[in-house]
Amino acid sequence: MPSEIITHPMLELIINDEAVLNDRGWRLLNSGLDHMRYDKNPLLLHQHDIDQIVGHCTGLRIEGTRLIGAFEFDADPDSQAVKEKATNGSLRGVSPGLYIRDMEFSPEGDTVTDWELLEVSLVTLPSNPSAVKLYSQQGTALSDEEATQHIVQLKSHYTMPTTPTPNPLTPQTLALLGLGDSATLSDIHEAITQLTAERDKLQRELTDLHHEAGEALIQSAIDAGKIDASRRESFAQLYATDPELCSSILDAIPAPQSLASLLTSKAQPGRYDDDWDTLDRKGLLAQLRADDPELFAEKFRQRFGN
Repeated sequence: MPSEIITHPMLELIINDEAVLNDRGWRLLNSGLDHMRYDKNPLLLHQHDIDQIVGHCTGLRIEGTRLIGAFEFDADPDSQAVKEKATNGSLRGVSPGLYIRDMEFSPEGDTVTDWELLEVSLVTLPSNPSAVKLYSQQGTALSDEEATQHIVQLKSHYTMPTTPTPNPLTPQTLALLGLGDSATLSDIHEAITQLTAERDKLQRELTDLHHEAGEALIQSAIDAGKIDASRRESFAQLYATDPELCSSILDAIPAPQSLASLLTSKAQPGRYDDDWDTLDRKGLLAQLRADDPELFAEKFRQRFGN
C-alpha cells in the first residue's frame, strides 16, 4: 500500500492500515498480528525479493488502525539508493510478507484475523497484487495460484456466524413459557421441549394412579367376597374403559353374609317375624339388612309395594 513518511529521527512508514481493503479484497487486522518470529530477523526487502535485503524494520507499533515500523537501511550503495528513494517519496509502497492462519469471510469484505509477519518490503507498485506477499507457514513464498488456493482452503473451513432469529410470540405467551422478550427461537424450542417432558411425566403419573385406583377397587370387592379373584382381569378391563360403570357394578353386588351373621340369625329364630314398622320401632331394620338382605328386601316390598 502507499505509505506516508512520519517525522522521526528514524524513517517510519505505515506497513498496514486495517481500515482499508487491499487490492486482493481483504484487510489485515492488526490485533491478529504475530511478529515474534519476525522480530528475531526483521528483514526489510526490496520488491519482496529475498536477494535484495536493504535493511531492517524494527519498533513495530499500532496507532489507531495503522501498523507502523521504523526502517533502518544497510550501508551498501544499493540499500542507500532505496533509502534515498523512500525518503524523498519516490518509493512509498510498503508491503508486508505474511502467512495467513485464519480469516473471516463476508459479502462486505473478508478479514484476516490471525497472521504471522515474515518480512516487510518497499515496493514500486503498491496497487499490484504482489504488493501483499503471501508465504507458507514454513516461510516459502507462494505463487499467485498457491496463494489463491490457500485462501480457498481457509474459506472451506469457515462457518458463517448466524444471527439469532427473533421469536414470533407475544410477551404473554413468552411469560407462560417462563421466558422474556429477548428469547430466541432456540430458547422457545428448549422451553417447549422441557414443558413437553414435564407433561409426559405427569401423564404417566396420572395413568399409574388411575391403574392403582382400579386395582384397589377390584381388590376391595374380592376381599369383601363380592367377586371371585378369577374375575379380576375382566373387571380390570372394564375399569380401564369405563371406571364409573365398573364401580357401580361392584357397589351393586351384595356382599355375602358372614358365618357369624348366619349363626346369629339361626340362634334367634322368629327375631325378624314382625312387620316392617314393628321392626323399625325396635331398631332392627339395619341388623336385618346385614343378617338377611333377602328377607329385608321382601319386607320392604310388603311395606311399600315395590
